[in-house]
Amino acid sequence: MDWKKLSPVDWVVGAAGLLLVIDLVALPWIDVSYAYGPFGASITASGVSGPDGFLGWLALLLALATVADLGLERLTTVQLPELPMPRPQLRAVGAGAALVLVLLEFILHLDPRYLGFGCWLALIAAAVFVVAAIRSRQEGALERA
Repeated sequence: MDWKKLSPVDWVVGAAGLLLVIDLVALPWIDVSYAYGPFGASITASGVSGPDGFLGWLALLLALATVADLGLERLTTVQLPELPMPRPQLRAVGAGAALVLVLLEFILHLDPRYLGFGCWLALIAAAVFVVAAIRSRQEGALERA
């Protein structure tokens, strides 16, 4: 594997996609704490759990597939199958779909007071993921021209 084949934008796409995956699995999206007299409890849930967890799982799969496709295309000599659209454009669509799923999960949570920092970080990571994927697509178009 020749890591020099990755452009700086490719590094951002990979890092933002992997950050989104880690965020969805490990960081708290819902953080509810309450106290009743001397008793209290705290409940946390990740982006792939809870009432809208299927949206998190779909976003996770899209992010993983997008990063894996980028890695396979740039770092290996594997002959990838032809697709109906160029691979950089497909990666931009995948990143955009992941952002839409993260936004849907964000919107469907009822009370923003209980959103944990993982939810806010996921919105930022997904937005960076999309912008970097679009920039990568534009770089690919310039290289072909």
